[in-house]
Amino acid sequence: LALGAVSGSSPPPTSPAQPAAFCVSNVCTEAADQPRICLVQFDDRPDAWLAETGLSALLTANEAQCVAPSCKYTFFREPLLAGPPYWQKVAAVRRELLSSKEDGRGCEMVVFLDTDCVLTQRADTLLPLFGEDDAFITTDDNSIFEAYGSRSPFIASTFGVRNTPNGRALVNDWHRLFVDGFKDAWTQQPDPSLPMPVEEHAKLHSEKRWRCVYSDICGWAN
Repeated sequence: LALGAVSGSSPPPTSPAQPAAFCVSNVCTEAADQPRICLVQFDDRPDAWLAETGLSALLTANEAQCVAPSCKYTFFREPLLAGPPYWQKVAAVRRELLSSKEDGRGCEMVVFLDTDCVLTQRADTLLPLFGEDDAFITTDDNSIFEAYGSRSPFIASTFGVRNTPNGRALVNDWHRLFVDGFKDAWTQQPDPSLPMPVEEHAKLHSEKRWRCVYSDICGWAN
């Protein structure tokens, strides 16, 4: 999935003009010192595997599109909660929003990208995607999933949250769905389809270490 577009001979995109100051939790800081967008990614698979599959190149490309001081890039390498990778992205965005609220130097918006997603323009060009009253933006599934009858109006591989009380409340509620309920639907165990010693499974992506025990409620959305 690619966000933005690049034409062959077009000049590099310029960053949107920044306001003189930005305020979070009634604390204002100068725009020059304040990132306007936080770009967040998560992956706990081994470096060698990421390099072999070409995903490390996408991570590097995304970090390069996150240009300081208007953007802050964070790549989480360790799980933030005891659960599958689908829920790590929620925890990662929540961590970024909460840290922003606490220190008063947070971004205007936090954007999450899956490891196989890549930005083709500077990250701060995503800012205009938010309408004046928008707290959350996302996209639907790729049309290829229509053939399988599973296309969803919401896909969590790429989404953005505005750093406002409404945005933080939305992500807190989303996170609470797992903590107060869905976590009980997942069990951590080795994947029996992988022929290797149990201790080797600890080196695998967390998706391979978790199994949903309630197939009727677990799926792409959970």
